[in-house]
Amino acid sequence: MSDATLTIEFIALGFLSAAWLPVAFREARKIQPRAQAAVIKSVSDRGGEVAGYLVTYLLPLLTVAEPTPKDWLAYILFIALVGVIYVRTDMLHINPLLYLFGFLVFDVVLEGGQQYLVVTRRRLHPGDSIQAAPLRSYLIIES
Repeated sequence: MSDATLTIEFIALGFLSAAWLPVAFREARKIQPRAQAAVIKSVSDRGGEVAGYLVTYLLPLLTVAEPTPKDWLAYILFIALVGVIYVRTDMLHINPLLYLFGFLVFDVVLEGGQQYLVVTRRRLHPGDSIQAAPLRSYLIIES
């Protein structure tokens, strides 16, 4: 397999992955939000974690100018390992594509004491109210 073919395949895989995100959010919008708006007690931005995420993927791939089959095998194993860690540690919120599509991710504590990750298109501040739909026990998307 030539380098050009492999490059095209990786680019196509990247585009397919990126194309899925809007579909996922369109489906998430169908989830009914809570009856009443929730008031935010405290907020912290989780966006800074994305830089570390990107470096984890990119740095190993930039170290070899002409990778050998052994290098490709190592890359595949590395990405598989990071993928397993990504899913099992609930790092799903650290997704650069969210930011590429204009979403922000915040760690919020509501006035009732519940703590969530909130995916939204606007910057959140303490005292703001949100009308949100839960996607998991720890993640909500603002409608």
